[in-house]
Amino acid sequence: MLGHHKRVLMIGAHPDDEDTELLTVLVRGMGAEAAYLSLNRGEGGQNLIGPELGEALGLLRTEELLAARRLDGARQYFTRAYDFGYSKTLDETWRHWPRDTILKDV
Repeated sequence: MLGHHKRVLMIGAHPDDEDTELLTVLVRGMGAEAAYLSLNRGEGGQNLIGPELGEALGLLRTEELLAARRLDGARQYFTRAYDFGYSKTLDETWRHWPRDTILKDV
C-alpha cells in the first residue's frame, strides 16, 4: 500500500486571519506539511500598540507571522497584494489588486 502524505494550505486575506492552533495540530500532532498564505502583509491595518503604519506595519506583521510559523512548524507564504485598507465590494478590491497577479501567486 502506498504511504499517505498530508498537505494543507490555509489561505487568508491578512496576517492574523490564520488559525495557529489548527496549524499546530496539523504539523506537530498529525505530521502534516502545512502552510499559511496571507494575501497581503497587513500594511493597511490598525496599530493600537505602536507607531508603525503602512509599510512599517507590514514589516512588523510579517515578522509576527514568521515567528508564529517557527512555533507551529508551518510554512509562511505571501502574495504580492498590498493591503489598501477596508473595502465594501469585491469590485473595489479588484481595482486595487490585479486579479491575474493575485491568482497566479495563489
